[in-house]
Parts: sequence; structure tokens; C-alpha cells
Amino acid sequence: MMMGKPGLPDLIIVGKTLLFAELKTNYGQLSATQTDWRYSLQAAGCNWCKWTPADLDSGEVEHQLSKMMPDRFSPNRYNDN
Repeated sequence: MMMGKPGLPDLIIVGKTLLFAELKTNYGQLSATQTDWRYSLQAAGCNWCKWTPADLDSGEVEHQLSKMMPDRFSPNRYNDN
């Protein structure tokens, strides 16, 4: 189980792909373990980003999340009924 591992990104978002997001203040810096996770995830081909309040204000977070949405989103797409 990976939850609670030091440095593991704050959010793991599942969509068309996986996105690992580290949340920081506008002036927050990555710790050494967070940097290790970043490089390990990117080396494995995963999407990784650091989001700050400025990214939310600029629309960058929304832009990245919109790329994660399936082409045809349906809340019932996994319902077998």
C-alpha cells in the first residue's frame, strides 16, 4: 500500500491516464523525498505536476483536469443494468 509514504504526491487522479499532483503554497518547495517521487514517477512514464493557488487562479488546474476526462463521459458507463 502506497498511502502515507513520505513524499508521495497529495493527489492521484484517475482519468484517461494517471496524474500525480503535489499541492503547494505559492512559495512552497518540494522536499527531497517529494523530488525523488517526482523523478521516479516521470521516469516510469507517469504524469506529475505541482499545483499552487496561482495555478488554480490561472486556470491551469482546470486545463490539466479537462485533459483527463474521457471523450464521452457518462456517469452510468460502468453500470451493467
